[in-house]
Amino acid sequence: MVNGRLFTLGCSHTNYIWPTWADFIGHFFEEFHNYGKLGCGNFFALSHLCEINEKYKLTKDDTVLIMLSDDNRADFIQNSGTWTSKGNVYAPSNESYFG
Repeated sequence: MVNGRLFTLGCSHTNYIWPTWADFIGHFFEEFHNYGKLGCGNFFALSHLCEINEKYKLTKDDTVLIMLSDDNRADFIQNSGTWTSKGNVYAPSNESYFG
């Protein structure tokens, strides 16, 4: 068991309906927080890293693992403050959304 906190960020490969690499590694830490989200990209991860630092006051004893995503992911904050994650902007399912 690792003394300390683990924070993971990324897309569905990080947090999904079944266990991911983050869940496996999280078992080895005293405290584990998974901030992955389906369809999200690097902007989401960076934004949440800033929020995590504000909330938890990260120290040198914390571990942060980020699974970088494609640069064509569409993740953005709506006016309401909620995140929209549409995945790949070129996906056929997003044609009506992005044109």
